[in-house]
This record gives sequence, C-alpha cells and structure tokens, in this order.
Amino acid sequence: MLNPIRIYILLCLCLSTLHGFSQVVVEAKLDTADILIGQQVQLQVKATTDKRTHIIFPVYAQEDQIAPGVEVVDNGKTDTLKQDGDDRITLIHRYMVTSFDSALYSLRPYVLVGGDTIAARDLVGLKVSTVSVDTAHVERFEGPDGVVEGNFVWTWRLLLLAFLLLLLVGGIFICVVRLSDKRPVTKRVVIPPTVPPHQEAMARIEQLKTARANAQVANKDYYMQLTDALRAYISGRFGINAREMTSGEIINALLHTGDETALRELREIFETADLVKFAKYESSLNETDRSLLQAVDFVNTTKPAATQLPKPVVKIVTPGETQQRNIRRIYWGTGLVLSLLSLSLAVYLIVEIVETFF
Repeated sequence: MLNPIRIYILLCLCLSTLHGFSQVVVEAKLDTADILIGQQVQLQVKATTDKRTHIIFPVYAQEDQIAPGVEVVDNGKTDTLKQDGDDRITLIHRYMVTSFDSALYSLRPYVLVGGDTIAARDLVGLKVSTVSVDTAHVERFEGPDGVVEGNFVWTWRLLLLAFLLLLLVGGIFICVVRLSDKRPVTKRVVIPPTVPPHQEAMARIEQLKTARANAQVANKDYYMQLTDALRAYISGRFGINAREMTSGEIINALLHTGDETALRELREIFETADLVKFAKYESSLNETDRSLLQAVDFVNTTKPAATQLPKPVVKIVTPGETQQRNIRRIYWGTGLVLSLLSLSLAVYLIVEIVETFF
C-alpha cells in the first residue's frame, strides 16, 4: 500500500514540472517565406520563460537538417532580452538555413528544457522555387553584352620568357632548314699563317740568349740548340733538308748564295759546335757570345726582303659521309629538344595569361 505522503510529493513534482513547461513559450519566424534553390534565409527561434528555467537551443552539425529537405548552414548565436517589470526573459536564437530541392516545407523548431523538448506553437512555411529560364529571350539575362577588359599586364618575367620562346623557335627554324637542305654539310676552316723561318729562328736565338745569361743551359746544350735553330732556318729559307745533313754538306749546298762572309760565319759556328759536341771542347764566354752574334748576322743577311705578312687562309671543308650522318643526327636531336622546351614554355605562358585574365 502506497504511503499518502509519497503520493503527495510525486503529485507536487509533476505539477511543478507541468507549470514550468507551461511557462516556456516558443515561437519561430523566417525573414522571408519564399526563396530560390541554394539561397539562404534566417530562421529566428524565440523562447520566453522565467529566469530560473534553463533553455538550450539545439546545435546542428554542418549539412544537418532542421526539417526534411532544409539544411542548417550556420548555428548563429543567442541573444537575451529582459522584460521590464517582470521576472521573465526572452531568448532569441538565429539559424541560417537553405534548401536545394524545390518544395514547400513546414518547419517547427524546438528547444530543450530539462532534457525534454518544447516545439514552437505554430508551423513556419518555407517555399523553395527553381530558377526559371526564358530561353526565348536570352538577352534578358544579367551580365555584360560587350567585351570585358582584362587586367593583364606584361611583367618583366613574362617578357623574358616570351623572348626566350622566340629564340627557341628560331633555333627550331634553323634545324629545319638545315635538315631540309640535301646538299652536303660544309664547314669553314681557318688556317693560321705560318711564321716566316727567319722570325722563328730569331725567336729561338733570343730565348737561347736569355737562358745562357741566366746560366740555365750547359755549353754542349747551348751549341746544340743554336745549330738546331740555324738548321731549321736553312731548311725553311733555302728549301734543303739541313736537319739530315752534316755541317760540310750544308756549306756546300749554300755555295750558290754567293755571300762568302755569311758562309764563313756559318762555317765557324758549325766548327765550334762540332768541337764542343764531339771533342768535349769547352768554349769560352767570348766564343759563345761570338757564335750567337754570328748566327744573328747570318739570319739577318740571308733572310728574304721585307714582304707583306701572310694572311690566314680560309678553306671550305666537306666532312666525310660518317660525319655528315652524325651532323644530321645532332640537328635532329637539337631540334627535338628545342621543340619540347618551346612547347612547355608556350603552355606555361598561356596558363599565366589565362589565369591573369580570368
């Protein structure tokens, strides 16, 4: 049997709860009741209650639906208003909602009080419509009819890349012209002028003089280098193979020159050199200097008259068949590489320009 006191307490609690719920008034309204698909509208939920009642507005996750077909875009925030001369307050919460299906929706938002839900007293209607398209009158659509001016500006970087692209295209053009030409590939070879024999001999004698003054050459080496310079000069000047001839044979070959003084000095140089090289003769400093001066006099006396200096010779050379194929392969490879680089650079420039315009 139930205790009457307990029954009384339970009845009081139930009555107080019902009284608290009856004191909470929930209302809802929309900024507008007619929107297009994808447009957003504000849903205002207002709850009026006493200060002692704790009210919670539901928080929806992104794309959660407050009603079938109506999604919550933003949960917004709650504002609190106090009523003058009364122990009651008004809480206003604003949701941002939208819909992507055309239909007529009925919304009845709610609040949470003590773990229970209290819905709005009245339903709120929301009409979602599609965008009507008049295909017969396209000119009525919004948007500019003329050409929109872009804000494209040629920067130094783009100008440099464009110039590089022109160079690559020029290289491709050269490769194509070369490959389309069926004539053999030729190349120009510049042959430098030969140094006159007397200038070469004087240069070697001057070097030998410097080495002798610095004591950098022995007596035997000194005469070997001096006679080698004279033999090279005689071979180039008179056209005889003086390098392979003995001293006497050289003198006999030069008798036709008719310069007895020059031949006598040359004979003295060769005789002293033979003594040093073969008889281990040690010449004095005066003898070495005298031999050097005699060599200079011989060259200056027998050198040809001053003429115009020879000029470089330019020859057109045709490479062999194997080289011809190799050269064409080089043109093919170079043209292919330049084409790939040009294509990549052109695509990059187009993307840069399009991104700048749009």
